[in-house]
Amino acid sequence: MIHAFLLTVMIKGAIISNDMYFASIYVCQEYAHAIVHGKHKNVHHTNMVSAYCIPKKVNPKDIVVYSR
Repeated sequence: MIHAFLLTVMIKGAIISNDMYFASIYVCQEYAHAIVHGKHKNVHHTNMVSAYCIPKKVNPKDIVVYSR
């Protein structure tokens, strides 16, 4: 068992994705930020989309844990 970070994505409060695990909190947060903000700067974002990383204890033999 290892600790990994589960990327959870929500739209309007409903979870639409919670099956991507990352070995690093920093990489997970990069993906979460990209999902919420995209690549555009100076664009007003609503609170419709949210994403965050949750630490979980997982068996790497049972799931894929992304390093990047």
